[in-house]
Amino acid sequence: MGLVFDREKRVCLLVDRDLLALERICVHPCVNTESLVLRVADLTEVFFRHTGHTPTILEITGEAEAQG
Repeated sequence: MGLVFDREKRVCLLVDRDLLALERICVHPCVNTESLVLRVADLTEVFFRHTGHTPTILEITGEAEAQG
């Protein structure tokens, strides 16, 4: 939700592909004592468009690659 404050578009928005398969998500609207339930379609089709951020879609598996 903090994307509304990134008017210079310095934030690179990364979204897990699995999130896009959900119908709804819960978020904090920059106030930790508040919560919102949003339709994912509203997040992607309305909110991101309003802020001007285009998400990069990633598949996050939770498995770390071995370094070395």
